[in-house]
Amino acid sequence: MEALVSLLQIALQAYQVLERRYRQTVPEDAPASEQRLTAESLLRQFRVYGCIVTVEKVGRVVHATRLTSRQRQILDQLSFPTPAQTLRCRSPLPPCEETTMPKKKTTKPTSTKPKKTRPAEAPAPATPDPATTPKLSALDAAAQVMAEAGQPLNCQEMIAAMAARNYWSSPKGRTPASTLYSALSREINVKGAQARFRKSGRGKFGLAESR
Repeated sequence: MEALVSLLQIALQAYQVLERRYRQTVPEDAPASEQRLTAESLLRQFRVYGCIVTVEKVGRVVHATRLTSRQRQILDQLSFPTPAQTLRCRSPLPPCEETTMPKKKTTKPTSTKPKKTRPAEAPAPATPDPATTPKLSALDAAAQVMAEAGQPLNCQEMIAAMAARNYWSSPKGRTPASTLYSALSREINVKGAQARFRKSGRGKFGLAESR
């Protein structure tokens, strides 16, 4: 009986920690329903998720299924790894197949007289292709638009400016502002005084003063 009570207390504490951690990453300008989201609602988003087990030559292999955009957003805000990342870290790699080295071909000696060859022309310098130019990351793009604006911005303003100037755009996320808010808050909490950003007002961020 005491063991059962202890397990219930641990489960309740886990629920509270999960709920508090998620609410800390929700932007201040998010809807009230998002700010009051409970741990039960978060876990309910994953009740349709599962893994696939297949039988291979090396044994049973577990494959992670595709996450929905909402599931991926929740894991990003909680800084949790995806199931595929967890399986990749914990599952042993399959043994490599044996490969044979190709045999070297023997060639008959040819005439020793050197052939006259024309000097190769130097290739023309390649011009950068704007379509293949690497784009900035979300945090680097946010720092760029903050520097250009010269004043603090909220996440929705940053997302709009980053997309308009082709610095960065969210590939699939439905709530890029919430994801950016979480990334900015994470850098401030982790790096402290070394962070590039600082909170300024309700839901706004600015660049930290240069030292």
